[in-house]
Amino acid sequence: MNARGFTFPVTLCILLLFSSFLAVHFQQYVMEKRFQFELAEFERNQFMFLQSLKKVETLLSTEEQFKKTGQFHYENGTVTYQIEELGPGQLQISFRLFTSSQGELTGVGYFDQELQKMVKWTERN
Repeated sequence: MNARGFTFPVTLCILLLFSSFLAVHFQQYVMEKRFQFELAEFERNQFMFLQSLKKVETLLSTEEQFKKTGQFHYENGTVTYQIEELGPGQLQISFRLFTSSQGELTGVGYFDQELQKMVKWTERN
């Protein structure tokens, strides 16, 4: 039996199939890791916004005279806030989150002075 010309093409096909299989799985792994990183970043930003919102809510409900602007420092970023009066009993609080990885994010909360709590929250990029 003549095996010349048969072994090399079969070996090359097996090698190409194996390489393609590894490339597809590596790409899938990279996409999953990127998604996990982005999700962790998103949750970290949400946590900083939530903590800042709670601190400002406590400040507004406990103090008669409060500062109209301020900032909170966290391990992964800084949140600044600015309070504006919309009408009687309504305050608008603008939050700006500065992180080294994503730059700046903005959120707006609406505080009802009669209820002594935030009644609405929106975010912008």
